[in-house]
Amino acid sequence: MPRRKTKEPNKRKVIVLNDDVTTFDFVTRMLVQIFFMEEDEARRTTNAIDQNGSAVVGVYPVDIAKSKAEAGMAMARAENFPLRITTEDV
Repeated sequence: MPRRKTKEPNKRKVIVLNDDVTTFDFVTRMLVQIFFMEEDEARRTTNAIDQNGSAVVGVYPVDIAKSKAEAGMAMARAENFPLRITTEDV
């Protein structure tokens, strides 16, 4: 009997965009809480976002990527930050 190939789910990159209002500490905390980064990795990623204008913070199946992006922006809105998080195809 031939083996069926299982198709990998479509993946999306989650990208955090820099702005001049959202604090470094908030972005670091959001990366730890929502993207489950270790504190050191979250700080390095926050630095990359600050220096480069954006950074990919993870690659996930489409539904998870969208959920994490929405959760990060909801957390930011709750603290009155304009943080933007987008997703794009891998």
